[in-house]
Amino acid sequence: MRRSSAVLLVLCSLAFASTSTAAERFASVSGAGSACSAAAPCSLPDAMQGSASGDVVTIAPGTYNLTQNLSGYDIRVRGTDPTNRPVLDFQLAPSGGSGANLGLSGFHAAVQNLVLRNLNREFGIFLDVGGDLENVTASGVTTQAICSFITNMDGTTGTIQNVNCYQHGSGAAGDARWIANGGLDIRSSTFASSTGTALAFRSFAPATARIDLRNTLVAGPLSCQSGVIVHSSHNLFAPLPPCNGERVAEGGDITLSQPLVLFTRNDYGAGVSESVGTVDAGTPAGAAPNGIDVDGDARTYGAAPDIGDDERTVAPTAQTGAATGVTGSGATAAGSAATGGARSTWFFEYGPTAAYGSQTAAAPLGGQNAAVPVSAALTGYPAGTLVHYRLVVTNRWGRSDGEDRSFTTSVPDAPPPPAPPSGGPTPSPPAGGPNGPSSAAATIAKVSLTTGTIGFATSRAGRVTVLVERRTTGRQRNGRCSASARRGRTCTAFVRVYRKTVSAIAGTNHISLPKPRLRRGTYRVTITPAGGKATKKTITVR
Repeated sequence: MRRSSAVLLVLCSLAFASTSTAAERFASVSGAGSACSAAAPCSLPDAMQGSASGDVVTIAPGTYNLTQNLSGYDIRVRGTDPTNRPVLDFQLAPSGGSGANLGLSGFHAAVQNLVLRNLNREFGIFLDVGGDLENVTASGVTTQAICSFITNMDGTTGTIQNVNCYQHGSGAAGDARWIANGGLDIRSSTFASSTGTALAFRSFAPATARIDLRNTLVAGPLSCQSGVIVHSSHNLFAPLPPCNGERVAEGGDITLSQPLVLFTRNDYGAGVSESVGTVDAGTPAGAAPNGIDVDGDARTYGAAPDIGDDERTVAPTAQTGAATGVTGSGATAAGSAATGGARSTWFFEYGPTAAYGSQTAAAPLGGQNAAVPVSAALTGYPAGTLVHYRLVVTNRWGRSDGEDRSFTTSVPDAPPPPAPPSGGPTPSPPAGGPNGPSSAAATIAKVSLTTGTIGFATSRAGRVTVLVERRTTGRQRNGRCSASARRGRTCTAFVRVYRKTVSAIAGTNHISLPKPRLRRGTYRVTITPAGGKATKKTITVR
C-alpha cells in the first residue's frame, strides 16, 4: 500500500505528543455551535474537527446523514450505549473515491458502539497504528476493504470484538496489514463479502504478525500472506481455501465447502441462517470480554457462546406466581421472567376481572440466561376486593403473557361486643348516637379531572375515598352491565381505573394519578368523605 507523507507526519508527532488530559467532546443529530459539551453538543463533523490527539468524541443515538469523510484524527469515537447505537449514514457521491469514510491514525484510534452504512471510499473504516473496534457494524461497497487495519510500529496489537464488516462489492470485508511486527486479537465477529475476500492478512517483509482468531464467522475466502501466523479456534469458514501463510488450528473450527447465503440484518450487518452451525459453537475463551454481543444482548445464551458477532436470542416467557403479603388494601404480585437472552421489559396487568384494565410501570430486564424473579405491589383497594393479575414480558421477538391469578384483600374480624358491667345498669350510648358526639360530615365541591390529576374541595379535613371509573360500552348479563361480557344488549359500563383513600385538608386538594396517565375519554369521579355523602361527577378528559 502507498504510504503518504501525511501519515508519516502523524507518526512523528505521536512520539512527541504532550501529556495533557484528554477532553471529551459531544455530538448529536441536531447539535450546533462549537461548545461540543454534554449540555450543548455540536454536529459530528465539528466535534471531530475540533478534537486533539487522545480526545474522546461521544455520539448521541440517532441517524447522522454525512456528506463528508471523517478522517485524520487520533481519537476514540464512540456511541454511549451498545443497545442504541448511533447510525453514521455516509451519503457521498460518486462512490469509489480515495481515502476512508472514517479514518483514525494514532495510538488512541478506536471505534465503539456504532453502525456505519453506505461506506464507499477505498476504505470504510481505516485504523492506523493498530487500533480497536468494539460493537461496530459496518457495510457498503468499497474498492479495498470495509474494515482495515495497518500496523506501522513494532509491538502494536489491535483488538476487534463484536464487529460485523459486510462488503457488498468485490473488495474485502476485513483487511489487516503489517509494515512492522505486531498482532491482532479478533473475537466474536463476522466478516462477509458478497463476491470478494472476506478477510485478508498481509505482512510486508521483514515484518511478522500473529493473529488470534476466535468465535468468528468468515463468510467468504480467507487470505493470508507469508509472515502471518493465524491461531484459529472455534471459527466458521465458508469456504476455506489454502492459506499462503500459516494457520494453526487449535480446535473447534467449522469449515464448509460452499459459500453461505447472506442476508442484511436490521442493523445493516451480514446475517446467516442459524442452520449453518453457529449457535452454541463458540468457546468461552473466544467471547468478547465485555460480556455482551454486538447490540448489547447477553453473551452467552445457551450452552456456549455463538460464533459471530450476534448471539442468538428467542422470545421471552412469563410465569405468574402466587400473591404474597395480602392485606386489607392489596398484596404483592410475583412471577418469574425469562428474557430469551434479549433485552426485555416486564410489567403486571391487573384489574377486577381477567380483562384487567390497568398495568404497573414497565421495568427493563437485561438479557439473562435464566429466569429471574420479579414482583410489584398492587395496593389501594378496599377490604374484600377481588383482584386479577398476570405477568407480561416483552422483547423484540414477541410478548409472553403469564397465566391469570387472583387474590382477595382481607376483611378484618368484627370485635366482640363489650361485656356489660357486673351488677350495674347497662351504659347508655354516647350523646349524639352510637357514633359519638354529633358533628356535620364534610361536603365535597369543585371536582375536576385531568390526565394526571384529580382535584376537589372539601369543607373540612378528614379521610376521603377517591374513585375514578372509565366509561365504556358493556353488555347486559344477569341483570347488570358488564364490561367483560361478550354477549347481550349493549349498555354503558364503568371500569375502575383508580381508587384510593387519602387524608384531605379543608379547602382545595389535588391528587397526582400514578403512571400511565389517563387516556382521552369520559370518566365518572366519586368523592366520598368519611361518614358523609358521596359526590359524583362525570368528566370528559381531552
